[in-house]
Amino acid sequence: MRGALQRLGIGIALAIVSYFAINLLYSLVFLVPIDRPPRPLHAPAWLEPMQPVARLLCDLIPPALLGVLVVSYAGVAGFCLALVIFYCSPLFLNVDEQFYYSVAGFAHALTIAILWALGAIAGHAAKGRWMPNTSLERTRDR
Repeated sequence: MRGALQRLGIGIALAIVSYFAINLLYSLVFLVPIDRPPRPLHAPAWLEPMQPVARLLCDLIPPALLGVLVVSYAGVAGFCLALVIFYCSPLFLNVDEQFYYSVAGFAHALTIAILWALGAIAGHAAKGRWMPNTSLERTRDR
């Protein structure tokens, strides 16, 4: 039990840190400041149509890391973590509180939470697929 809780804590911490790191990289590559020219790391013009795909990957990679580390209920952990992060973000970010605490804001938080649940489930399933298959070795000996 203690090991599962420890893996859950490490998974949550890794998911949060990777989420902020990936979003920082996304903002450096795809977002352009209004009053300044594009940053030196800005994506070339031929890569700019891939911005929605990059945004989707920003919401799928951190929960996949969470799913790799969490032993059980990875989807539930991803859903709850994302719902808390996105619905409570006006508490620690300078954003429009009227949007986040409206029906549209809650729908946005639920959408991201569902993406995080799917990403965590996919990460958990991928971890199981990458493990070596020892069943073949047992049948060869017979």
